[in-house]
Amino acid sequence: MTSDILIRVINLDRSVERLASMAGQLNRLGLVWERLPAVAPTQDQALQHPLYNRNRANELFNRDLAPAEIGCFLSHIAALSSFVKSNVPIGLVLEDDTVVLGRSIKGIETVLGFLGQSFEDEWHCVNLASSYRKRRRRLACFNGYDLYRAYYFPILTAALLWSQSGAKAFLASVEADGIFAPVDEQLRHFLIRRGVGLFVDPCLVSLAPVESTIRVSSSAPTKKRRWALSYMRHKGPLYLAAMIRRALGK
Repeated sequence: MTSDILIRVINLDRSVERLASMAGQLNRLGLVWERLPAVAPTQDQALQHPLYNRNRANELFNRDLAPAEIGCFLSHIAALSSFVKSNVPIGLVLEDDTVVLGRSIKGIETVLGFLGQSFEDEWHCVNLASSYRKRRRRLACFNGYDLYRAYYFPILTAALLWSQSGAKAFLASVEADGIFAPVDEQLRHFLIRRGVGLFVDPCLVSLAPVESTIRVSSSAPTKKRRWALSYMRHKGPLYLAAMIRRALGK
């Protein structure tokens, strides 16, 4: 089944050791994969990028997104665009600080087998490296793992399993709305409103004990009241949408 999965590893040019670690893991498992060079824009390149929705970002977070945040988002867009063009049914996008083991691949194959039989048209993305203990509904159990529908999609984008329809829909939403949040936040926003995000608990893919290459801008707000208003403006509708979907069981 892994032959039906397109695997892309997002990796900064300067992160040579991380790439070597990922290559060792994936090659030992006999997986076919490709490196996708991560986007690393300068401050000006990031803020002037045609997809960056600066007004909405500042409205939600009371600050500009950091160049690394925008670069990370653009890297995921590149990975999904590559996946969509390939016409391969399933895409696996990995960041270069993940740990992929044999059980990870077996678990992915089990998840895909279940989804193909029961939920083929009802999922866009599965978070393999992050889980959330609230606002969820169990769909299946296998070998000590649980597959959940996420009414509040877990944060972090270290290991994401995509369907073709999901990748196309997310790319279309970014084209329409622009980049207004870090990729994990905006993906959560997208999936909550559609109810098509899933995750596995315990996680099938773990994170290596290395420092994140994404830094939050020092332009973060200092006025607590303004930050609180921005936070509620961003989170409030998501909490409400998640609660409604959970109550309806959708």
